[in-house]
This record gives sequence, structure tokens and C-alpha cells, in this order.
Amino acid sequence: MAESVVEMAPAERKEYVEGKIDRYSDWQETLDRKVEEGIISKDDKRKMISRAMAARDLKKEIIEYKAKKDSLTGLYNRDAFVQEYAKLIKSGSKFALLIVDLDNFGDVNNKYTYLAGNSVIAQMGLNFSNNLRQLRENEDENDFICRWGGDEFVIILKNIEKTENLQVVTEKFKKMTSERAFAVNLNGVYHDVPAEFSMGAAVYRGEEKDAFFDKVNSALKQAKTTGKNKAVVI
Repeated sequence: MAESVVEMAPAERKEYVEGKIDRYSDWQETLDRKVEEGIISKDDKRKMISRAMAARDLKKEIIEYKAKKDSLTGLYNRDAFVQEYAKLIKSGSKFALLIVDLDNFGDVNNKYTYLAGNSVIAQMGLNFSNNLRQLRENEDENDFICRWGGDEFVIILKNIEKTENLQVVTEKFKKMTSERAFAVNLNGVYHDVPAEFSMGAAVYRGEEKDAFFDKVNSALKQAKTTGKNKAVVI
């Protein structure tokens, strides 16, 4: 049998679904007989079925949640970004896009171990998230951050129209990492692990989806090749 119902052939999927229906039907018959024999009440039966349905729904929600989340940082993952980004482009929303890449991150892993590197990535994600608008009443107006992969992050700032406003945000992001190194616990001893980043950023002006992303990525590359530890806003 295929690993998931999505991978099943039509005939195999039909057999799988019918088997589930039969098992649920058998269970309800068992509960009906327990009611008839006075083992449980009708209220007990309703509660048992309701709990089973609630558990099934909760499991589905957890699976859907995990499918959108990065396991290391708890931020959204690349798949979630692709969906959010496409939705914003399609709706013609006003937003700014930022692509962030840690500088000389291989040196952190080599000097302090990959566990320290993971801690720095997670802390950097928390720093960014803490400086974004995440608790708006309308969830669609919340800023968006994802771990793109490795030591790279992508951020969407909602309702940003002016480059000057975007520059203020990028300067705030730079300041938050220049104040001090990250404290990382290695074998019970805390080490100050420095970490800097380069950033490309731009306000969306109606460009084609891939072209705009490439534009911002080019700004990041410019930051990387002209000294690092800077933000290039275009």
C-alpha cells in the first residue's frame, strides 16, 4: 500500500475509504448495542463520538500546522511562503519583501559546532519575529517571516508603500544584531557567538512574481559582494 492516501491509485483509495467507513459503522453499532444493554447512556454515546471527531479534527489541524512550519525555528517554511507570496501578488496587495542571509555562517559552525549554529539561526529568527507586526486583529495584516533554508530568511512586511519606511525597518533590524553577540550554551558553558547578516529589500511595485523575487535577491547579492553586514534597499 502507498504511504499516504494522496499517493494511492483510485481503486486502492476507494478500498481504503470504504474500509474506514465500515470500521466507523461497526463502532457506532457497538455503541448502539451498549446503549440498548444499559452499559452506557445515549449521552455517553454522543460524547464518545464527539470526542473522537474532535480528536480527528485536532490531529488534522496539527498536521496542517506542521506542514507549514520550520522545525528548528518554529517560523513558517518555504512552502508556506510560496503560498503567501502568490496570494499577495494575485491580490495586488501593498508589501515589501526582504531576503536575509547570515554572513560567514560557515565560520560559526566550524568554530562553535553546528549546534551553536542552529542556536544562532533560531535566535536570529526570534529577533526578526519579535520586531514584526504579528498580533493584528486581522490576521491577514500580520507581517510574515519564513526560514527559507539553511541560514536564510524571507520576510514580508504588509502595507508598506514607501521605500523610506522600508529603510527605517531595515535599519532597526541591523541595530538589533549589532548590539551584542548571541549567548549559546555549549556543554553547560555560555559562549558569545557573533552573527551578522546581509539583506536585500524592496517595495513591491506590481512586477511579475518571479521577477520581483529575483530583484530582491539581486539586492542581497549586492550587499554580500560589497562588504557584507549591510542592507541594500532598491
